[in-house]
Amino acid sequence: MKIENQTYTVGETAQILGISRQTSYALARSGELPGVRKLGGRFIIVKSELEAYLNPSKFKKVED
Repeated sequence: MKIENQTYTVGETAQILGISRQTSYALARSGELPGVRKLGGRFIIVKSELEAYLNPSKFKKVED
């Protein structure tokens, strides 16, 4: 059974967005990158939150 990773690294996120790693780190530090969590000294990006940001029509918000 294969377990799929639920997060991206900053480098993977940079590749997905077509930006440099330095820019991706800057966005993570400033809070502008969606789904960022700090784990110890590392930044991780939650896949589902980044994908929802990139594809808003696929992820509709539930209205109260």
